[in-house]
Amino acid sequence: MLDINTILDKVKSHAQSLGVFGSVNTFEPTTPSSNDVDCSIWLDEIIPVTSSGLASTSVCVTFTVAIYANMLAEPYDETDAKLIRALDALMTAYNGDFTLDGTIRDVDIFGRHTQGLRVTAEYFKPDGVLFRVLTITLPLIVNDVWEQEA
Repeated sequence: MLDINTILDKVKSHAQSLGVFGSVNTFEPTTPSSNDVDCSIWLDEIIPVTSSGLASTSVCVTFTVAIYANMLAEPYDETDAKLIRALDALMTAYNGDFTLDGTIRDVDIFGRHTQGLRVTAEYFKPDGVLFRVLTITLPLIVNDVWEQEA
């Protein structure tokens, strides 16, 4: 059985425990937030992985973790620096707690089963307000989720 609530709670609690975000949500944002650096987490995909056991299927649960800040917050030249500091804190947490307190097998950092842990920089414009976003693709490998029939 895939315990998605526990996995999502662990991903969210890592972000919250860092103390670098104004808010941490478990949904894709549709409206502007404050002038803080904020974090949103949502499911991207679930795929089987080839390292499953003989009678079970293991999966990669991939989350999108978006770190974002209002581009119009002053000072303007501090926006990327704030985002990168928050990103560094999150990447340190993902690398330091490789199993999310034993909840998963591992974070697929180097891409054994996926494209790996990665970050892209982009923009989004909810309600006409421009935000700078660092989007983390967070692949989590979970052992023996579903039993297979012989």
